[in-house]
Amino acid sequence: MTTHHEAQEQRAADLFGLRPSRARICPRVVAGKHCQADHGTCACQRHHRLLDHGRIWLDPEGHHVLTGEPYSVGGDDLAALVADMADLGLTVSITGRSLWNPGQTVLIRIAADRPSTD
Repeated sequence: MTTHHEAQEQRAADLFGLRPSRARICPRVVAGKHCQADHGTCACQRHHRLLDHGRIWLDPEGHHVLTGEPYSVGGDDLAALVADMADLGLTVSITGRSLWNPGQTVLIRIAADRPSTD
């Protein structure tokens, strides 16, 4: 593992409570499904530009979370991502607190839409 990845993992832990996962980097995995990239077109392929520098993580409860860190985000691309993720029962959030290249990329976070336990 490179020093850059170690620093990225430490920022993920500090900011979001995330730890690295070895699962396939695909939104379908976050939704509890199998990636379809080997069998045709998959969400991870359709949205590869927004999932640039993609990583898959585990949150404190052990659920998968996917991050992408593109250098730019277009409205049409973002709308398509949000719609496709909603179809999978996933939510999309965007922040300027990038892990990959802070100040140069944005952080897109994809997680399962779970009901509040409050």
